[in-house]
Amino acid sequence: MRYYPLFLDLTQARCLVIGAGQVGRRKIATLLECGVDDLLVIDPFVAPSVFSANFESPHVRFEQRTFSEGDLDGKTLIFACTSSREVNKTVAAACRARNLPCNSIDAPREGTFIIPSCIEKAPLTVALSTGGASPALARVMRQDLETWLGEGYVPQARFLEKLRPLLRGAGLGSENNARIFRELSAPEFRSAFHTAVKTGEYADVLRMIQAVVPPALHTSLKE
Repeated sequence: MRYYPLFLDLTQARCLVIGAGQVGRRKIATLLECGVDDLLVIDPFVAPSVFSANFESPHVRFEQRTFSEGDLDGKTLIFACTSSREVNKTVAAACRARNLPCNSIDAPREGTFIIPSCIEKAPLTVALSTGGASPALARVMRQDLETWLGEGYVPQARFLEKLRPLLRGAGLGSENNARIFRELSAPEFRSAFHTAVKTGEYADVLRMIQAVVPPALHTSLKE
């Protein structure tokens, strides 16, 4: 099976996590980090006091009870994270019957989506998956990529992130802005920028940037 890669905006989403064990807690933490607006968590074996000790957010509600199909009403994403094979299977089947996206932790193909191994180095997010062939390999590749990205791509992305509003404010038009960003992402500039990150010498990079951006922004570039 080939999965469709996708990044979702969850700020208006209503999500459901069944199971508040170790895996479920990781899902909950990630969903809250992504700004989910309404998160319902269900687990019959976790006490509310124990759950609230780990998660204090106005966007998450915890109910100590078993799953019922009505819990799926109005939900955007569902995560079946219990230690019970039978419960996870029931949740996944109910989601498929309603055409709702579900992640099943112990039987990925029963659900409709899987969670990739992610690298978060703001403003970059890299999602990596082996399609379920080997999560262990995905973890090793993630470690390698974290080192590789940190050597220059993350600082370059942060620079471009800060440059974008300045260019938009200069009123050059979308075509000129696109051309500038293409030049500042080209192999020659990328190599020079990564070298500057390693050496701490940015004079050559600054001259390359000044050659493509309007003079009115040159003073701001030194920041």
